[in-house]
Amino acid sequence: MPGGRPRKPVEVKILEGTHRKDREVASPAQPTLLIEMPEPPCPLGRFALGIWVSRCTWLMDMNLLGTTDREALAQYCIEMANYFKYNRFLEKDGEFKEIQDEEGNFIKYVTHPYVAMRDAAFSKANQLSTKFGFTPGDRSKISAGVPKKQESKLEKLMKRGR
Repeated sequence: MPGGRPRKPVEVKILEGTHRKDREVASPAQPTLLIEMPEPPCPLGRFALGIWVSRCTWLMDMNLLGTTDREALAQYCIEMANYFKYNRFLEKDGEFKEIQDEEGNFIKYVTHPYVAMRDAAFSKANQLSTKFGFTPGDRSKISAGVPKKQESKLEKLMKRGR
């Protein structure tokens, strides 16, 4: 991974007044934006699929979901599903395990292995979430289209009646 700060999009530089034509790439690659719900690139579990639908909907509403985003978004969904799966298991089993000797006498407590797995899944998901602007701090750093207004159930029914 290259060091230094991540590159800013040209649009952001123009808005900030720091854009210089001599430092601009002649024709930067831009993926095609998706307007319909894409199929996941790999089979996702029920929970990961729910996250997929939710995040794809949001990204499409913000005009941010491109053709090249499917794999990274699927990885985010898998990691978040794993995080919640491990967390549910730890809620039942506890974050610490009791170690006993052969006779059943207590020796010590150790951290459950799922704690490290849960934390790693969240860390990976968090790294990927910054690429898509899923956190408030990340959203403040990206330029996006105008979000579509959510229609109420009444508005949808009124449109059908026309």
